[in-house]
Amino acid sequence: MSGQSSVVDYGGETDIYKWNQTKEEVTVNLDLKDESITAKNIVYELTPTTLKFGVKGRPLLIDGTFPDNHRVSVSGSTWTKDGTQIDITLTKQNVGQEADKHAPHKTDPKESEWWSCLVTADADKEGGSIDTEMIDASRYLDDSLLRKVKEGKRQKKLEEEAAKKAAAAAAASGSTPQATTEASTSSSASTSDATSTPQ
Repeated sequence: MSGQSSVVDYGGETDIYKWNQTKEEVTVNLDLKDESITAKNIVYELTPTTLKFGVKGRPLLIDGTFPDNHRVSVSGSTWTKDGTQIDITLTKQNVGQEADKHAPHKTDPKESEWWSCLVTADADKEGGSIDTEMIDASRYLDDSLLRKVKEGKRQKKLEEEAAKKAAAAAAASGSTPQATTEASTSSSASTSDATSTPQ
């Protein structure tokens, strides 16, 4: 992780796995929490654009497509099991690399080398996705400025969530935020008129 900013998130943690990344690879760590599971019980299916991982006879723990047209080298990626711990290493197929023999493909030079999530199916989960704009910004901003940008983004997200909750509450009560605002404005105007009426 040398050269990476301590302010920026390069990965996250869902209720099932932790994931992180460098420019060259994506790493995934999870705990099966069951010592009876052997390597023969593992389901591991990797293509250049998708990953499936789990235990035979159970719902898959990871099942989805990599984000933003990102691809991996199937032959260069691995998984290991140590007790109940699973470690998956996905080798990115970055710009300038030779295409994987299993899927010849040229990457768009404009695409970011950083992944916003592990798989798109988990992007909306807590810890499932990150803000790659912050990673790009770390190339030319120091940590103090990155903290300000990060805080600004956090505040904006809170405001957006509050606005959504207000809209949902207004819809549930049979009104709309706009109607509520108009009613409030009308009420204020009436109050103002009443206050200014000559005695």
